[in-house]
Amino acid sequence: MVTAAASLFPLTACTPADLPVLAARSVDGQPVLLIASCAKLDAKRIAVSADEEPSLVWWVKREDGDVPPEATLLEVPDGWQETERSLTEFVPGKNYGVSVYGDRKATPIRFTLERLAELKPGQVLVGDPPSKGKVVSEDKFRAKAKKACD
Repeated sequence: MVTAAASLFPLTACTPADLPVLAARSVDGQPVLLIASCAKLDAKRIAVSADEEPSLVWWVKREDGDVPPEATLLEVPDGWQETERSLTEFVPGKNYGVSVYGDRKATPIRFTLERLAELKPGQVLVGDPPSKGKVVSEDKFRAKAKKACD
């Protein structure tokens, strides 16, 4: 009887949830990505795109460098290589998305320059699908990332 019941619910492969290891803030008016250290992710690519114009993208991939704890978007981190650059600047009033890919995927972040500029010291914007993100303290972001990566 157990076998018959089990066959009603076929086994399916589940994709692991995205890791909550990314946050964003503004530094001197520039979007900066915070990447929490996480062996489960082993970040290899960073991608930024413009929501209203999906053809505008910026991709970098890791060559021989480390995963930086912070990266100013549209600036290539040391040891990384730019692979595509049709997005050359951030424009006020436009929506953007940033994703990081590795062995797994990090929870993406959607932002505007204005939203990042509104953050108070010690606050960051994290991905919170399906919303446009959530403002949390940097300490809370780091604690959640650590828990997800342990």
